Amino acid sequence: KSTWAWGENLGLAILDHLTHPDAYNRSITKIDLPSFMAYADLCDEDVPLAAGGTEKRYRIATTVTLTEARKDVLSRLLAAGDAELYSTRDGKIAIRGGKWVDPVVTLDHDLGHILQAKFSSPDALSRYTELVIQYLSGPLGYVEDEAEPWQDVDAIAATGILESEPLDLSQVPSAPQARRLAKIKMARDSAPWIVELTTNLYGLNCIGERVIRLKYPELGIDGPFFIDRPPALSDDLTGLTLTLRSARSAAYSWTTDEEGVSSS
Repeated sequence: KSTWAWGENLGLAILDHLTHPDAYNRSITKIDLPSFMAYADLCDEDVPLAAGGTEKRYRIATTVTLTEARKDVLSRLLAAGDAELYSTRDGKIAIRGGKWVDPVVTLDHDLGHILQAKFSSPDALSRYTELVIQYLSGPLGYVEDEAEPWQDVDAIAATGILESEPLDLSQVPSAPQARRLAKIKMARDSAPWIVELTTNLYGLNCIGERVIRLKYPELGIDGPFFIDRPPALSDDLTGLTLTLRSARSAAYSWTTDEEGVSSS
């Protein structure tokens, strides 16, 4: 630790929070280091800026007090980079997220993988068409600022309704990074399908996956879905239950035209 230098790399900050004596105090032997190395490299990728130059993909700038619940700190850190923790097959803590990865597992109704399925759409009362973004402005001396809101322009044009929802990213020291995260969040929250599934034992292949492909020809569905609730064995041990949510790879694409401006 005497060799460590200060930095804004989100992946390394999450690793430190998991192993720090004043936080989760997990032994480094319980951490899946290859996944954290890969995620830290992702955080260090250069993202072009509209004004020229680049910034690192996922940075963090936040204050932690010893009176704050460690789970709240962890939640704030993970939200800064679309990250999630999961357990590997050997019981280690691993990290993933922050980029699109094509699914490698397919659940196909016509192949008998799916025993029961309940399809629904997100609750209409929870839908919004605009995210009002708070972030931490480095150029202003690390004070909170408001980025240009992220809007579902197609939905607003179709319905004429502007329904705003706050998005607190005051741990993120960049308006472009906050806007990239807002785009990802809105795409996930506005998913057209939420599915509660019961599968046969083929569903065991979904364990450890973040995104799978779902084929349900009766409804014309053939595409990627996030696993919202991890697979769990059914009571009779003949299958698994899990909850899926439509996923969109386009949520992770980005151009400088989408960067927007801060209010300052």
